[in-house]
Parts: sequence; C-alpha cells; structure tokens
Amino acid sequence: MHVRDVMRTGVTTVRADTPIAVAARVLVGRGHASSPVVDAEDQVVGVVSESDLLAGRVPVGGDPGEIDPEEVVAAVMTHHPFTAGPDDDLAFTVARMLENGLRALPVESGGRCVGLLSRHDVLREVARGSLQSEERWREHAGMASRDRG
Repeated sequence: MHVRDVMRTGVTTVRADTPIAVAARVLVGRGHASSPVVDAEDQVVGVVSESDLLAGRVPVGGDPGEIDPEEVVAAVMTHHPFTAGPDDDLAFTVARMLENGLRALPVESGGRCVGLLSRHDVLREVARGSLQSEERWREHAGMASRDRG
C-alpha cells in the first residue's frame, strides 16, 4: 500500500505570511489539526499545527493572550518538515511518523504539495480493517519494536 491510497487531497494550505488569526480560522473551519505551509509555487516550506498556534496564547490561570494581528505563520510553524511522496510505502511512512512523533506529513509530488497524510487518515483505514497493527507496520518497514515498558 502506498501513501496515495490513504492521503487526503485538496488540502487547504496557508502561506508563511498568513496572519496567525487567519490560519487559526482556516484550521477550525476545515476541522483540521494542521496545514501545510506553501510558497507561491505550492512548494512545502513548513507545517503549522493547532499546537503551534496555541503556544503561549493560553496561559495557566489567566485569559488567553492577545493575538498580534501582525504575527504571521512563519513565526510559529515548523520549518523544513518531513514530507512524503504519493508513491512512498505507507508502512515505512507511518513508522517514520510514529518514530518522530509526527501527527501529519505534507505529501509532495514534482516539488508541489498534493496532499496530507495524517495519523487520523491511517487510523480510519485501520478501523475499516484495511491495515495491520503497528507492530506489523514496523516489521514491514524494518524498524525495531519500541519498548512499551
């Protein structure tokens, strides 16, 4: 199975110069936890997540911090993220995501963002019975088991 078999296409992207408040509205409005950040040629330059947008804005025991209308996605996004290709082996890609604690990966083809692969997308296929257990994924991808202590 390949990444293309599970990834979402038609993913909403944002630009590095998108104001944080706008990016937050995009994620909330689409029900997404993250979005690829692309340049004018649709090349992936980063990923912005709910965590990135929330960091420092919800203090413990206080009111949410003000969002500076001038602050843009580039200030909080993950730069140079891991990416996958549509023809990449899904088992290897999921194992890589798990090993690196990644919730989602932008999918690129020909230097352009063509989709997003998230843990949720993969879990949906597991629930349908289309995919195997994590241990089987790791065996297939040639990765050692984690000690679950």
